[in-house]
Parts: sequence; C-alpha cells; structure tokens
Amino acid sequence: MELDTLGFGQPPSPHKPDGALRRAGFEIELAGAKPAAVAQIVARLFDGAVKRHNPHVWKIEDTRFGAFRVELDARFLTEQAYRPLLERAGIERDSSVSLALEEIVHEIAHLVVPCEIVCPPIPVDALHGLSALEEMLRWAGAEGSDASVLNALGLQINIELRDERVPTVLAYLRAFMERYAWLLKEIDPGLTRRMTNYAAPFPREYERLVLDPAYAPTLPRFVDDYLDFNATRNRALDLLPMLAHLDAPRVLARAEEPMLVKPRPALHYRLPSCRLDDLSWSIALEWNRWLEVERRAEHWLPLGAHS
Repeated sequence: MELDTLGFGQPPSPHKPDGALRRAGFEIELAGAKPAAVAQIVARLFDGAVKRHNPHVWKIEDTRFGAFRVELDARFLTEQAYRPLLERAGIERDSSVSLALEEIVHEIAHLVVPCEIVCPPIPVDALHGLSALEEMLRWAGAEGSDASVLNALGLQINIELRDERVPTVLAYLRAFMERYAWLLKEIDPGLTRRMTNYAAPFPREYERLVLDPAYAPTLPRFVDDYLDFNATRNRALDLLPMLAHLDAPRVLARAEEPMLVKPRPALHYRLPSCRLDDLSWSIALEWNRWLEVERRAEHWLPLGAHS
C-alpha cells in the first residue's frame, strides 16, 4: 500500500460530537540541532514567543495552537534533578557558579541526550504546518534515528478520539491490534530500537480478550482488564493517559509509574523511530499510516456511531 509522504490525510471521522475538529499532538525527538535553535525555528513557524524556562527547557507561547515546548529529553535535566547535588556542595541556586555549571551540563548533554519538540494539540485540518517544521529542522542539521546507532529517537502522537465512550476507545484499540503487524513492518524501526525494546506490543492473552466480539466491558471493567495486563507505559499504543482521563483514581492507584501518567483525552501512539534526515520519510507518512487504524476502527464502532 503506497501512502502519501507529504500531505496529511483526514480521518474518516474528523469531528467530535460538538462539531469541533479532532486534534492531535506530536512529540518529535531529534539529534544534531541545539534546543535553542530549534525553539527559534518553532517560534518563527508558528508565530510564538520564546521563553527559556530553565537551561534545558524552552517554551514557545502565544501560538494559535497553544504553547510548544523544546527540551533536552531527560528528566534529570528537564526537572533539574541535579540541583540538590549543587546545593549540597554549597553552590547557591541562581548564583554565578550555579548558572555556569548548568550551562556546562547543558552543553555536554546536547551531545548525548535527544532534543524533543512537544507540540500542543493541533486540529487535524492544520497538521500541514508540521511539514514546514520538518523542512526547517533539516536545514538546521537535525538528525534522525538512522544517522547514528546512538540515535534511539522516536515520534509520539497523542490522538484525540471522536468521543470518549468505552465502545469507541475499544474500537480503536481493536483496530490497532489488528493493524499492528502491518504498522511495524511498514515502519521498520531498525536495529537501535529493536535492541532497546522500545514500546512493547500488547500481551497475546490481552489481545485475545479484547478481540473477542463478545467483549463489551463497562468502564471499570475495561480499566481493570487493561491494568491487569498493561500497568506499564511501555506499550506501542499507551492507553493509560486516556483511561486516567476517564477514571484517574482507578488508573493512578495501579499504574507502575503513576507520577508519569498524564491524564488527557487522547490515545498515546509511540512510534519506534523518527527519521527526520531521511527524505523518503515524513511525519505525514506516519500520520497517514495511523489513518489505516482509523479506517479499521470504523468497522468496530457500534451501529449508529458513525459520523
């Protein structure tokens, strides 16, 4: 199946019940370009204002879609977990010595830690702006997964659903399970991601449960069944954010890393590669591959649920 690598296709059900367009957020990992330069590119493209949140995080505010973030993708840096170490050594916060050391940490980290662009939710009819972003990142020297064996980079898509009812979430989950082998073959994650076991598939026993046509759970049962097999965030399609949005107490009580689960009304699709410097690849291509899941989900939706 030949898919468009440039244009962003539209899902078969692009609207929510209130008539608003669905949205998708993207998390784009890259190497080879400094975060400060990347933040300026994002600001120019989306007409925003750059504010440096800390030495490793930039925010691009006041765009028409909301705030973007550009950061070195490591919690140790973005959450500044090293600060207590400096304070224990008698180095005061925001002192000249502390600021100088933070700049050194940043420069060293830039060589080994991926840079990540975290996009706000973008309406599905406005995703074409990401193609211009890709082009400018390439001009700035951005590298992708295939540039180095050290570049274990990924692309993540947070996909807002047409509605938040259990049968709808279940339809998309079933469709993803049915299309997962095809997706993985098309993506071809390469040696680096296979070695690091990025985003494991769903357990076979859970797939058998979900793909049984007689499976019609209530929300509590759906959440409990999911957590019985998938309390981890390490799934190619991570439902923890969506389920936490629907039932936060139940999910956060059992998730393996509850502090990292961010409740939101979206599926969290984690791709095993981000090949920005490969001209035959694009974010649009991966989005259009996802749309094959959307089309399959239409077959699982209850009668009368189609828009």
